[in-house]
Amino acid sequence: MRNLLWLVALCLVCGCADKKTIDNAKWAVQQRFPTLHDSLDFSGVFVVHGAMTNAGVPALATCGYVKTQAANGMQSSNARFMVDQSENHVLKTTWPRIVAIEPPNMRVATVRSANSANKATVFEEAYWNPSCVDATHPPSYTGG
Repeated sequence: MRNLLWLVALCLVCGCADKKTIDNAKWAVQQRFPTLHDSLDFSGVFVVHGAMTNAGVPALATCGYVKTQAANGMQSSNARFMVDQSENHVLKTTWPRIVAIEPPNMRVATVRSANSANKATVFEEAYWNPSCVDATHPPSYTGG
């Protein structure tokens, strides 16, 4: 019974930590769209707890999709985003350090991947695949 209580407490703490991480990431993405701030629609948002970084701290990223509502009422397609929230020697919190949003209509393969079976876009190669891939979320290769 005592072990069960510890497990429940751990789940609650981790869940709260991930909620704060996601809230910080959403805030950071909203800052990239100041005029569309209230019309952003987030979906498929998840947190990846990665391996240790070169600085010796665990990697942490929030990834997902954001849809914007244009001024004329037309909705754009979902754009992927990645927010790096890894701790470093200056920031010991989940405060966003890097915010990357996939540009629309940029499905061109990088030079490095152009001749391979897995054609990655710049966004995938630089942000999504290194930071947003875990056991549940596979790498993405949409470069054409």
